[in-house]
Amino acid sequence: MDGTIVDSSVPVRQLWQSWAEKVGIPYEKVEAVMHGRRAIETMNLVGPDLPQPETVDEFLRVEASLTEGIVEIPGAGEMLRKLPANRWAVVTSATCAMAESRMRSAGLPIPEVLIGADLVSKGKPDPEAFLLAAARLGVAPERCLVVEDSTAGIAGGRAAGMQVLGVTTHYAPEELGAPVWVPNFAGRDFSLDVESSGTVVIRNGV
Repeated sequence: MDGTIVDSSVPVRQLWQSWAEKVGIPYEKVEAVMHGRRAIETMNLVGPDLPQPETVDEFLRVEASLTEGIVEIPGAGEMLRKLPANRWAVVTSATCAMAESRMRSAGLPIPEVLIGADLVSKGKPDPEAFLLAAARLGVAPERCLVVEDSTAGIAGGRAAGMQVLGVTTHYAPEELGAPVWVPNFAGRDFSLDVESSGTVVIRNGV
């Protein structure tokens, strides 16, 4: 969601900068690992000695209240509204409530299947969340396409046995590690088809 269909960079950056300053960790160290990861896993990576879960609970409470400056990634709304409602899901490192709040703030439709950080025991790059989404959609993993803007998300999609498409919001194509990528969804026709071999085909535009 964040960085893929929703641009929440303004409030997210402000909050992480404030947190990093409060606990005495360089923000650059946080920014290097935070994209695509749950807050608790980011904190464990950069500050393993900080108290948990008290620190992350307060962080998430504040984060959920911040919606100013949230917009859609160009073309995301048009793309999502063209997809059949039972064929797509959101898999996010935000909580479900936060994800719904941000998507509404960006004017995006809420998916029938939403897998948030509060529904899994392990976040990206672990494949748990992607596999849960596929199960709830009733689709085999190899027939799924993961659209991700983070290295953790791309790795999680691959670990789930899914195909991946990168969105270069935060990373250059060579850093992201996705064989196929787009800068955003503006002007692209995302009519999805799955060939008999299981390969996902994106018509007209990648």
